[in-house]
Parts: sequence; C-alpha cells; structure tokens
Amino acid sequence: MLDESGLGPDGLRVLSLRDYVFVGFDSLEQHIERDLRHVQIRDGGPTVSIMDDAVYVPEELAGKETVRGGEIAQRVSASSPIAYERELDEEVVYLGWLFNHYGHFLMQSLARTWALPQIDPALRVIFHHPSRAEWQPSKWTLRMLEAFGVPPERILWLDVPTRLRRMIVPEPLFEPRSATEDHTVRAHEAMARPYQAVAERMAGDVTPSDQPVYLSRRLLPPSQRTIVGEEDLEAVLRENGFRIAHPQTMSFEEQVRLVNAHADIISNAGSAAHNVLFARHKPRLHLLTNGHQFSPDYYLYATITNAPTTFINCLSTGDRPNFPRSYKLTPHLLDVPTLMAYLEQHGFLIKPIPVDHAGSMAVRQARYDEVWLYGYLRALRARETLPPEIEQEALRLASSSWPLSLALARYFATFDRTRADGLAKQFAALAAAETDTDQLASYRAEVAEMAPVLARRSSPETAANLVKVATNRFLVAPEVMDRRRKSRR
Repeated sequence: MLDESGLGPDGLRVLSLRDYVFVGFDSLEQHIERDLRHVQIRDGGPTVSIMDDAVYVPEELAGKETVRGGEIAQRVSASSPIAYERELDEEVVYLGWLFNHYGHFLMQSLARTWALPQIDPALRVIFHHPSRAEWQPSKWTLRMLEAFGVPPERILWLDVPTRLRRMIVPEPLFEPRSATEDHTVRAHEAMARPYQAVAERMAGDVTPSDQPVYLSRRLLPPSQRTIVGEEDLEAVLRENGFRIAHPQTMSFEEQVRLVNAHADIISNAGSAAHNVLFARHKPRLHLLTNGHQFSPDYYLYATITNAPTTFINCLSTGDRPNFPRSYKLTPHLLDVPTLMAYLEQHGFLIKPIPVDHAGSMAVRQARYDEVWLYGYLRALRARETLPPEIEQEALRLASSSWPLSLALARYFATFDRTRADGLAKQFAALAAAETDTDQLASYRAEVAEMAPVLARRSSPETAANLVKVATNRFLVAPEVMDRRRKSRR
C-alpha cells in the first residue's frame, strides 16, 4: 500500500509505468509492471557499520555465495570460527566487489565510495576480488577508482584470511538482484551524488548542446551483443547531424564530458547508458530495447538522475531463440523503420529518410543469421555438440563467411581435424580478401584466441596461412601467435 508520497513500506519508493515513456510495448505492459515491482528506491540517510576484530576471507577461499552483498558482515564477524593466517593492527574500509566489467564496476564496485570524503584518506581500502595471482584490475578500473578517492596505493590486497583491528563498512547505495532475498534491485535516492561530484570536477565547464548523440556498439567485439543494422542507422543519423560516439574508444574523462555535452542521448540498453549517472543536467534518454528483456537497473538510472527516459522496442532476435544460458550475449537485429519513425516523429530527422526496401531488410537478416550462428558456436561449452540443423546451416553459410569458418574450425578441431583444417584454410582465404577494416578489428581478440590453437592442429600449409592472415589482417602480434601455440603443446 502506497502513501501519498509514492512510498511503500520502510521508505521504499515503488516505480510505475507513469514514470517513463514506452514505445512499441503495447502487448508488454503486464511484463513491465511485473518487472517494476522488483525495482525500489530507498530514502533516508545511508549508514556506515563498524566491525572490530574482523576476519576478512578472500573470495577464492570463501566463495561468492558466502560473502556477497550484505552477508559480508556475518561472514567476517568476530564470533566467526574462521581461522586466519595474517593479522593487521589496522583500520580499513571495505568497498565490496571489484569487477572488471564496466557496468558491474560502475554500479557495484563504486556503490560504497560515497562515504570516502568523510573518512580519513590515510585509511586503506579492501575489495573482494578473484585471486590476485590470476587477475589484475584494468587500467580504466584504476583510473576510475582514483577519481572516486581510491588511488592504487590506497588499495590493500589481501590473499589470505586476515584479522583486522577494525573494518569500516559503508552501506552500498546500489544492491543488485543477486544480493537481495526477493531478487529486487534497489538503489538509494542519493546514489547519483558521488558520480555527479566526479562529473563536476571533470565536466563542470561543459554545457549541453542541442546536437543529439548516439552511443554505438558497432566497434565492440562480436561476443558483446552485436546490433545488426547499426551501420545503416549510423549513416542516417550522421546525415541528420547526430554525433556518433564509441564509448569504449574514449577515456573515462572523455566519457564523462560526453554525457554532459548533449541534451539528448540515444543508446541501446547496455553498459554505455550507465554513464547517465555522471550527467549533471538531466538529459533526455532514448533507450533501444528488445521488448522488456533488459536490466531493470535502467529504471533506477532514469529516476535517481531525474532523466526523462523513453524505452523504444525496436530490437529483436530475428525470430531466433536466445542463446542457451545467456540472453545477454544474443545479438540483436535492429528494426530500422520503427526507430526511424520514432526519430522523425520527435523531430530528430531533418533530411528525408532513405526508403527501406525489402532488399536491404533481407541483407540485414542474412547478416544477422551469420552473427547469430557465430555467437551460438562461441557459446558452446566444451564437448557440447551442435544440433544437426544448426551445423548444416552454419556449414552452408561458412562458404562465404570467414567468421563462421573460423568458429566452425575451432569447433571441429577437438574431434575432426581434417574438417577443421579445411575450414581453417577457408577462413584464411576469405579473411585475406576482407575490405572492411572495422570488421577485422572487431574480431581481433577472437582471432588471437582461436588462430594459435588451429595453427597447432593444422597442416603446415594451413598453419602458415593462419599466421599470415592473423598478423597481417587482424594485426595479432607474431609473438602472441607463437607464444599461444607453444603454450598448448
């Protein structure tokens, strides 16, 4: 039961359909209402807990299920029977999980940093993270931490159970579904303030312009949810004065300035849209979605930043199923006419829209089939076999597709080396003739991973062709090819 302020029990604000605009969701309102029931915003002042004589247990020893979210306090309490190998007479600040995924890092790894301005900067901080022997934070992670008051020298890396004199545990301003018993995602109403404080320092001189910006995924690797049709969209937007931005090619500071430089931000519901947390001017968000299959986190961003948000249902999986175990990795097919109609209706298009002939739609569908099959092959687990109908379709399309030839060669390499050799040779020949340099660049990491394995298991002639095309066309360093080939002997 809500009171007149729109608050539910315990000061939790419940969101509704009226808080957003939905385009193309006519038959999905019930799904959206159901999703919104699991999104809440807390009010009141965030708190800090103090734990004396705490025992910190690294993730690889305790396991994520034991120490995730709010359970950390119980796990490391003084009464815990955990044995420890090290003792520090030190007061530290616990900041939660340290992720290398941009979206998770932005939302969860920074969720407790709000308290740092109120804490002695000489106190070191600790994160939960995988074994440091196998994992290091990326450069962008360290740069962003520094902006939030955590320079590298302030991080205390603990790899063994350690007893600490005192641990300061700020309340997280964001709680993912995995950390709540009812699978509800929650954020504090003050969540955006630390991000906007960082933005004030980095982009305080930026004034938003009327030029709309589109945050593109086109240059991302194929494993990161390709949007087929995005190239066509960018061409139309560019003709109509849009700025096309590829956030993954920009520095952290550039991304913060980007979201503060435009009054209208158009993006798919992906990690790049998380940057609205740094927007100081309440931009208008236009998010492209595949129905209601997007994270409910986006409802939170819109509300805590007061950014008017429209969700546009113009992505699909082209009548193909989501990948087993991972709908988030399944590529999307862009419904160009639907999105163009929305943009024209809202005054974003000042030039005539090219007629979308059935031929161009067929080209996009064919491209989507290729991308979907490639992703399906890459998502297979070890020793998992392809359904016969998918194998036949992939083999048929591979005759003119180097990505499919590569993925199929890697698939067959474990049990049919003769067929794998032929597909690897086919990949090398097709890739050597590729003229789209952006396409080649987006597959660079994939080729660097698979080509050395194939070269080791191929005939000498095919191996030489693989090394040549990997180094010349995909710019994979020769030492990478050589080192990875040797490492698998």
